[in-house]
Amino acid sequence: QTYFYAAHLGLDPNARDKFKSDPAYEQTIEFCAKYDEVSFDPAYKNEPLSTFEPMVRRVLSKDWTPP
Repeated sequence: QTYFYAAHLGLDPNARDKFKSDPAYEQTIEFCAKYDEVSFDPAYKNEPLSTFEPMVRRVLSKDWTPP
């Protein structure tokens, strides 16, 4: 994740390269570029929180038993 903002913090954006041998590396790069990075864009179109309220209430209203 830090690839997109590491330089602003004085960190190495390419530090992620140490994980290149991991089988999930490419998928993670793609996910971060498609979804994570753009989620910090203030101009990115998204739904208001009220859109998700019924869904959250439905999930949280279910009976559950702690593990």
